Amino acid sequence: MSRKKRGRIYFIRIGFITLIFALVLSVSMNYLSDMTYACEVRDNGYGLQVKYEKSQERGKLFNINNMAPGEKFTEVITVKNVGKESFKSLITAVNTSKQGNLLYHSLDFSIREGSPNGIVLFNGKLKDVKDINLGTLSTKKNKTYYLTLQLPADSGDEYQKKKAGFKFIITASANKGTSGGKDLKHGYDKTVKKH
Repeated sequence: MSRKKRGRIYFIRIGFITLIFALVLSVSMNYLSDMTYACEVRDNGYGLQVKYEKSQERGKLFNINNMAPGEKFTEVITVKNVGKESFKSLITAVNTSKQGNLLYHSLDFSIREGSPNGIVLFNGKLKDVKDINLGTLSTKKNKTYYLTLQLPADSGDEYQKKKAGFKFIITASANKGTSGGKDLKHGYDKTVKKH
């Protein structure tokens, strides 16, 4: 076999392997975007850390396939303050699905503090989780939260083969209001004086 033929065959093999790799990568990226439920932490310099109790992979929560009507899934997270100041933590859910809003708008969601039967901080639709206050966290302390996701029991056939993609954003924010309207992080008074 001549060098020229071997070069062409080698080039064709490399091209074919590259094409297969690109195809597999493209398919997996499209699949994962609808099935990955991430948790993004916005520390804002306060020392916020989040630990996932059950999650197989760091940063992923509620990686569920074939959820039946009425079925519930619970994930446990621990929010820690490893910083030098207290802060309040907030949680928001963001839709990342490429299949629209049907499932995202229908899922029931609750947050309980401390235990599965603890204080209810939120009980409603996943789509309504916007800046839910998880409470104040003092220096070197932590709190545990039970996040429960449920497909309503009366869900019909319109949900079959649907996927929901979403992420949670947990943010550390200035612990305002506990010292007469002063911003504790930046040390200035935000109180509005009336004349």
